[in-house]
Amino acid sequence: MEPDPKLLSLLEKVNNPIELFKIQITVKGVYGFAEDWKLTDETNPGIFANVVRYQGEDMFGKIKGRELTEREKFEEYQKNSKKNKKETKSPEEEEQMKKALALEEEEELKKQQHLGTLQEQDKLFFISEDKFKTISIQYEETHTIEIKNVRQLEEEILENRNFIYFIRQPAITEEELAKLKKGKTKNLNNAELTQIIFKGVFDLSDLLEPGCTRTTARAFLKQEENADCPKYNCDKMYVKVEIETEPALTPLVEEIPVLNIEPIIVQRIPSKFECVGQFQRDIKEAMKALDEEYSKLYPSDQKVKVSANLTVQKRQELQKKKESFLNEINQSGKYKILQDRLRSSIIRVCIDKFAKEGLFAGVNKDEQDRLFAELYVFMMEEMQTTLGEYVINNKEDIHEDLYQTYDQNQRDRDVVFQSLKEQAFKKFKRFAEQYETINQVDQALKYYTNMVLVDPKSATIFAKYCFKIQRFKAAEQLIQMVRDIEWNKENELLMACLYIRRERFKEATNIVQALLQKEPINTLFNLLMSFIYKQQGNQNMADKYLRCTQRIFMRTMGLLTKGFPKQQPDPHVLPNFKQQMIEQQEKAKKAPVLTQEQTDQIQLELIEYFASRSLFDLAEKALVNIKDKTTQKINIIKAQIHIFNENYAEAQSLIQKILNQNPKNYEVYLIKGALCYQTDQFYEAEETFLKALSIQHKRSFDILLRLGYLYLKRKSWQDARAIFERALDQQVPSNSSLTWLGLGISNLRLKDPIAEECLCQASIHEPFNGEVWGYQALNCLQQKRGQQAKQCLQRMEQTEVNDLDLLIELAEEMNKCQDFESCRQILMRVYNSKVKIPNMGQLLKNLGQVHAELRRKDEAKQYYEESLQYLESGNEKAKVIQEMKLL
Repeated sequence: MEPDPKLLSLLEKVNNPIELFKIQITVKGVYGFAEDWKLTDETNPGIFANVVRYQGEDMFGKIKGRELTEREKFEEYQKNSKKNKKETKSPEEEEQMKKALALEEEEELKKQQHLGTLQEQDKLFFISEDKFKTISIQYEETHTIEIKNVRQLEEEILENRNFIYFIRQPAITEEELAKLKKGKTKNLNNAELTQIIFKGVFDLSDLLEPGCTRTTARAFLKQEENADCPKYNCDKMYVKVEIETEPALTPLVEEIPVLNIEPIIVQRIPSKFECVGQFQRDIKEAMKALDEEYSKLYPSDQKVKVSANLTVQKRQELQKKKESFLNEINQSGKYKILQDRLRSSIIRVCIDKFAKEGLFAGVNKDEQDRLFAELYVFMMEEMQTTLGEYVINNKEDIHEDLYQTYDQNQRDRDVVFQSLKEQAFKKFKRFAEQYETINQVDQALKYYTNMVLVDPKSATIFAKYCFKIQRFKAAEQLIQMVRDIEWNKENELLMACLYIRRERFKEATNIVQALLQKEPINTLFNLLMSFIYKQQGNQNMADKYLRCTQRIFMRTMGLLTKGFPKQQPDPHVLPNFKQQMIEQQEKAKKAPVLTQEQTDQIQLELIEYFASRSLFDLAEKALVNIKDKTTQKINIIKAQIHIFNENYAEAQSLIQKILNQNPKNYEVYLIKGALCYQTDQFYEAEETFLKALSIQHKRSFDILLRLGYLYLKRKSWQDARAIFERALDQQVPSNSSLTWLGLGISNLRLKDPIAEECLCQASIHEPFNGEVWGYQALNCLQQKRGQQAKQCLQRMEQTEVNDLDLLIELAEEMNKCQDFESCRQILMRVYNSKVKIPNMGQLLKNLGQVHAELRRKDEAKQYYEESLQYLESGNEKAKVIQEMKLL
């Protein structure tokens, strides 16, 4: 079976795509246009340009009249010779003209015979392109067009979207055009002085044939709609173009490749052969020997209860035992014996593998690396599988430390896998809430923004956080975004509250009235409507909705008696209106009246709603309606209002008053702790959070996280480590990057090697946290691992870091390593940060020293001079001046 040449050409095109396609285009003429154009151009030369445009390339031509035939030339000669005898030709010349005339008649006869054999469209082309019969627009130059997107050209040709344009337009300046329109021109209408565009489909499908590089194409042109220019009768107008390409659009494959198909069998390493079985048995023997040696060093206590999850303290203890055991077995030489035993079984597997591959004969480096990679993966899989089977089958016999370590590693692996599979929305929400807990506003905003990008409907959550940090304009935009997506009662209420804050009472009223139409007996909606009217000063309407609320409350509480069925009046008896009014007044006197406590309870619903959404300015206005302002709930809300208004002293005294009345109020301890944390009263905040932990243990992760970062600020590393370990024990799964980061920082400051593992866990759970990479770089620098430190710094440069102390410490370490360029970059990052820099003078002095080391004297001098404005110590200023003299 012979291969299809077209298919081979297509395959060649796919394998070797054309990067640059050149088209040489020659316009042979434009035919079938209005004859008035020739007269216009003859009487007004140079006014119009006749342009053919293809692929952005313009080609200019001129109208050419038809040529005279030999008969017409002979008749004209006879006519002129009679008038002027001087123009007569010699007998030889006349004889030559007669021969040309006879030859033309023969050719004309042949043309007429050929014309009879053609179809209608071909007849049109034949007649239109006869230079002796019709006028045309001729183009002289050949243009070259370069096309890089060849695929797009092919799609245009296949989909009939390959267009060619003919444009007739004025070729004069705007000033000359304005003069022409004002003046009188011969054989020219002002309406013609506009651009006229004709468009046609340029069929180049012949070029898709394999090897085709030349073709001639004709395209009929149609005038595009334009109300400003006249409509011409050019139904038979077309353009004729000759095309030559380099290379062929579809290459021609002349030599058909011979396919030598050989069977290829990729043989994987068998898992049940004798050599593999021996390898598995050796692993089990090695595991048994290691278990025995470990038990000798640390006697087993089978009575100890094996916990489901290891605490951080237990992990550290096992890690120290592991390091001590490995040190002992390496120094004693026992490791060498196990190594030799395993080496022999590994060699057997290698021999079996490479024997099937032909050893290294004819194997290049890439294939050699592939073989070793396959072998390594196979060995690791077999070892892990065999190890897991051995531990599970001998659970009761092996040392409990080994089983616990293996079991915990499996759990950690599953936790990391699950955390990496966590949905983006949940991950961003968790990050945002945790950063909100430790009061890092910028990071919280970043992750709330990412959360909204993933799920726009979650913008309500983001808006509530904006309420807390008093960014009400952003909150309004977020809520409006959600309202455009879907209707939600909570969003409508929040938008109404925002309108009330801005005193746009009309919009707020419309929203709440729409809610009341859906739920007319909702007490919160009626209270909010009463509140709106009261803010407007319309007391009558405010009282009306308040009475509705009170009546709904009384009905809910069962305080209203059931009414009797309405009786129809007797139409023959005149009603006694005075008696009816007296009866209604008596009923009103006997109706139940709400107590002051119940009235406050009704108003408290609206106030608590405002407080729960952090709308404390509205809550403060609503507090006016409360009669008894000494209750515990009201005092808590008043304390939050004082915090909102930054009256911290009054808030603290009120909180202390509440705690004196109820020393076990968990909610108030949280408010006090957050207030102390916000005002940098770290010792008071520590005491408050510890009391809150003693009251309630179940929901203590947020408190532990905040308390841990409080200890980090105080540089109390031991306390921070203990708190973060407790936080990790409480959180399941332990996927909090901030907890791992805090634990890593505290261990790093305590010179504990486990810090690196904690920081690695933090980078797994939050790979775009700049502080994680910064502390990892610091850890590497302290251990003299410069290359890894630079890699961590590169990752840090791609993120934001707000911890200026960390950056300054990194700069100092880079300065010690004499990497002055990296030191300069880090210090410049501190200098350009938006965060307030506490010791600007020292920073500028350091920048001057680094630039001086880099021999950038002008910049060093600039920073030295600037540092003098901030430095307070006279000695420091004198040192700076001395260094400036040395530059």
